[in-house]
Amino acid sequence: MACRALLLRPLLLSCLVACGRTELKDLASDGGGTTPPGGRGTGGSVGTTSAASRSPVVIVSGLGCPSRIAVDASSVYWTDRDQGTVMKVGSAGGTPINLARNQDEPRGIAVDGRNVYWVNYAAGTVMKAPLSGGPAATLASGQAGPFDLALDAAHVYWLNDGTCGSVMKIDLAGGTPVTLSSCESSPGAIAVDATSVYWTSYGTEPVRKIALTGGYGPDTVATLEPNYNGDIAVDATNVYWADSSSIYKTGIGGDKRIDLLGTSSGYRAP
Repeated sequence: MACRALLLRPLLLSCLVACGRTELKDLASDGGGTTPPGGRGTGGSVGTTSAASRSPVVIVSGLGCPSRIAVDASSVYWTDRDQGTVMKVGSAGGTPINLARNQDEPRGIAVDGRNVYWVNYAAGTVMKAPLSGGPAATLASGQAGPFDLALDAAHVYWLNDGTCGSVMKIDLAGGTPVTLSSCESSPGAIAVDATSVYWTSYGTEPVRKIALTGGYGPDTVATLEPNYNGDIAVDATNVYWADSSSIYKTGIGGDKRIDLLGTSSGYRAP
């Protein structure tokens, strides 16, 4: 089944209209499956990788429109927005397991040690289900186009789409949703670290952050124009994000923006 383009999102009308793209946050957390500089590849020589190890391995096929992915130590999880499903398969491949059916445009997905969490864009819901299978539970409803989500040990964080979108959180067990930031310009991708929530926005302030507890802010981490709303990841010292032609990073305090690929026509830090 052909994937349906999201006409509301400039990102998907530009370079990322294809379905099933790899998520930057998943590459950052998983290591991306590449040999590190100076590391030892499959072929046994330092800094090299055999042709076989560089070839992609299909672990499942015949899907509708896989939207986003997450991984744990044993499985790969994804949402399929055309088939309305949340699925998993062993990281080595095998028979896919359907964790949730009849979902309304499921998008962002994340896992912890017990549950898989996702958002339903069209239904306006934040959901979870046991990794081992079982009934899905609604954590939040009545949301305006939830698009992406992230987890920490205590909360689920998500973005509501739109020209006046919002950054939200709720306890892993459910409860009352909390608005961390409102009237954000089309927020698109989200990440968290020990102290803050980070997200991309379509506009002149493409990377913003706010404390996990909310309060004062948000703060602008990076500015860039023109911008396409790409994916985002964070580690202990840097925030990484993508636009239509480049991958960037900056310190989590927003000190200097560096174009990692050197392809942008805009500002590039020395």
